[in-house]
Amino acid sequence: MKSVSSKQRYSISAEGKRGFINESGEVVIEPQFLTCGEYSEGLAMVSKEIGQLFSREHSGFIDENGDFVIGPASPPGYRLPSKSCAYSYGNFHEGLAKFWIGDATGYGGFIDRNGNIVIQPEFAEIGDFSEGLACVSLPRSDGSPFGPKLSGFINRNGEFVIPPDREFIGTRFSEGLCVINVTIKSDYSPTVINIKGETVIPPKIYSAIGSFEGGLSRVVKNGRVGCIDTKGDIVIPVEFDQLWEFEKNDLTTAQKDGKWLIIDRKGRTVQEVLYPEAFKLGRLRSGLASIETHNGDGYINEHGSLHIPIKYDSGWEFRGELAMVNFGNFDGYINRQGIMVWKTDRWDGPE
Repeated sequence: MKSVSSKQRYSISAEGKRGFINESGEVVIEPQFLTCGEYSEGLAMVSKEIGQLFSREHSGFIDENGDFVIGPASPPGYRLPSKSCAYSYGNFHEGLAKFWIGDATGYGGFIDRNGNIVIQPEFAEIGDFSEGLACVSLPRSDGSPFGPKLSGFINRNGEFVIPPDREFIGTRFSEGLCVINVTIKSDYSPTVINIKGETVIPPKIYSAIGSFEGGLSRVVKNGRVGCIDTKGDIVIPVEFDQLWEFEKNDLTTAQKDGKWLIIDRKGRTVQEVLYPEAFKLGRLRSGLASIETHNGDGYINEHGSLHIPIKYDSGWEFRGELAMVNFGNFDGYINRQGIMVWKTDRWDGPE
């Protein structure tokens, strides 16, 4: 497998074309693509128009220099069912990316980092690989686009490890566990299974269960939010109005009894966040969380102090060193010091 770089790239828009900047705001890939996704494992999925008389949008993957390493085209050696057949890719996870042919009722498989199909597009639904497994669904037996379909998990060889013997919607494995939504009387209920497909947390206990990160999962019951551990035991009482995922952090933002708090992994309050007007907090990422007020958005730090002043019309979560913001007619990126490193008044739509 090719080496995977960890350089952070951020997509930009200029007059209808997409490119990328680095964390310093320097344009490292000039805007030239119709669409672009985030970098994952050193590659980013992009699309551009190919042809002059009858142009068509084609997708592929570029490296961190902006050079195509896959495509832009369908996988090498693979012939689409028809010339007008649509195809698309997903991001790379564990060295494999989803490859989809057709529309919403098409079929999916997987390619490797050379663009070669390693698992043929024969599944009605496919998820990303995680911990060596991917959730897939078999086509419906009658060939119809609607109705029940059986799901299971395959390995990197396309072999079923957890057999497709029931109907469910799966997510991804993390820490040896996966949340699936099983069908119960025409409705879906979340449950948790292990790598053998055995039920660890039965359905109908929670209305929502998040992926496990650092031994915790965010759960919702009767409109309240808390956290459980990998055994299903409650670690943070399910009594919060809002509670963002910890992800890889030791702290997160939460709301309880109308108060916004910064709490730790035991649910203990580290700091109550105060501000002289009504506000909402976003997820704590890279040590900062957005704060939304009637007068605009800004950012607080993990101590609950205002770190970047309230001055933006909209402020999104930090991804690494930068966060995207909107102010007036401008869209752009700020760094963790609140300095605008790149902006434009020609962004053609939300990212």
